[in-house]
Amino acid sequence: MLVPLPLVLAALLGAPALASLPRAHPGQPAPHLLFGSSATSSSSSEFAINGLSQPLDSSSSNDIAGEAQCSDESPSSSSASTTTTKAKAKKSVRVPPKHLNSRASPSLAKKGTVTVVKNPKAVLNPKWKAGGSSSSAVAAAGTGKSNAKVYGPGLGTFSYLPRPSTFVKRSGSGLTLDGNEYRIVGPNIYWLGLDENVVPNPSYPDQGRVREAFAIAAAMGANTVRSHTLGVSTGNSLSVWPSWGNTNAAAFVPIDYAIWAARNYGIRLIIPLTDNYAYYHGGKYDFIGWAGLDTSDGSQFYTSAATKIFKQYISVLLNHVNTFTGVALKDDPTILAWETGNELGGYMLQEGAPPQSWTQSIASYIKSIAPNHLVSDGSDGLVDLSGSLMNTGFGASSVDMVTDHFYPAMDWLLNKDDGYLKSSTSKNFFVGELDWTNQHGGDSLSSFYSILENMTGSGSMMWSVFGHDAQCCNYVEHNDGYSLMYPNGNTAALQKQALLVVQHWYRMRGLTAPSALPAVACPQPALEL
Repeated sequence: MLVPLPLVLAALLGAPALASLPRAHPGQPAPHLLFGSSATSSSSSEFAINGLSQPLDSSSSNDIAGEAQCSDESPSSSSASTTTTKAKAKKSVRVPPKHLNSRASPSLAKKGTVTVVKNPKAVLNPKWKAGGSSSSAVAAAGTGKSNAKVYGPGLGTFSYLPRPSTFVKRSGSGLTLDGNEYRIVGPNIYWLGLDENVVPNPSYPDQGRVREAFAIAAAMGANTVRSHTLGVSTGNSLSVWPSWGNTNAAAFVPIDYAIWAARNYGIRLIIPLTDNYAYYHGGKYDFIGWAGLDTSDGSQFYTSAATKIFKQYISVLLNHVNTFTGVALKDDPTILAWETGNELGGYMLQEGAPPQSWTQSIASYIKSIAPNHLVSDGSDGLVDLSGSLMNTGFGASSVDMVTDHFYPAMDWLLNKDDGYLKSSTSKNFFVGELDWTNQHGGDSLSSFYSILENMTGSGSMMWSVFGHDAQCCNYVEHNDGYSLMYPNGNTAALQKQALLVVQHWYRMRGLTAPSALPAVACPQPALEL
């Protein structure tokens, strides 16, 4: 999402902005200004190859003209060869912020050098097995080849987490896994269940893209991914619920696959259950409409009629048995938390926070179905524009976590959140979304991350990660100005920002931070049943 201009100015001035903005209605963009992206690739940026910092050598690249030739290269070569190709430049399409547009958002490519690795033969974790060793144990996975040229699961030297087999728990304001501290770090990858950035739009994402996305997260040091479309899936023909009570089994296939892939890559998930806005993948206005209420009034979502239907949807989702793992979503430790919604109440809670009674009702209902999962309040932040505490999740006993979104990074707001959090010993806090680019004002990532790292138990996520298309030829991008096309799809300046993110996540996990961006194999090997 994008931050309102008054808040950009406030961030530059180091103080809260006192302003009111119009509320978004169904089918309309949220009240944010649109910042375009002018990112282009750099052909000389450094990446970690075999633990060494080396520049990609564009002088030896093969200049392949266009997608068709790139697509014709067989990804099933038996050798783990590395091919450097030039991505075909396409006309940039300007679209509304974040993922607001359900129509025109095609796959975009950037000029520059793209590293394509054919069949790296990385060994992934086996499929689901009941029980197993402690989740905090070190997983043994690798190719056994000392000359591997790229990072990926089982390749390179970055820390690769084992398959989740036990649940993350809350202890006071912190989280634990097998008795050890667990601090949430990772990207938003919102499109894993349904993608608007491809043609036709929307479509279920290619499974190879899903695998690469999780490989990117793992290489970046992530232990968690937040993904809207794994839980928000209502109101269109490709949704879990195209209409009230009409369950579409086909829509569960990409959701199941993404959860299974996350498990294989050692990544846990935070899954929102609805959205404050009428996005292509659904949102609260679907439930308002199904209840026969006024869809011009978003507050109708919190009425008993809409809440009843929302709970029915939650039940269908949580009780669903994953077709790849054979495990019901409610019983899968891959899922760290369910979020009651995404950005409920609007940016800085300008629409008003959800009623505490509603939040408690939804959180306790989730707990009744999935008692081992955590619940995050889905309100958009803790405070209003004046800096006063407005979040109602603080007072909901069944809520484990609260969150805030930062567009851009604002030290004053994070310090304000921290002040209120110190008065509560029962809620964990994580930054659910963050403008990592530093292109839209605000404070530096370094100062923002310094505060965050010193907040007890805090977590840190950013918006948002993209990899390549299904042929590993071109980057897929959502043109909101926040796409991290990992590792070398952005400008050299943004790649430096990306490295700050990676280093921060490694520090949050108590790991030695890399000096260069770990590269990721594309394509990733197929998962085997």
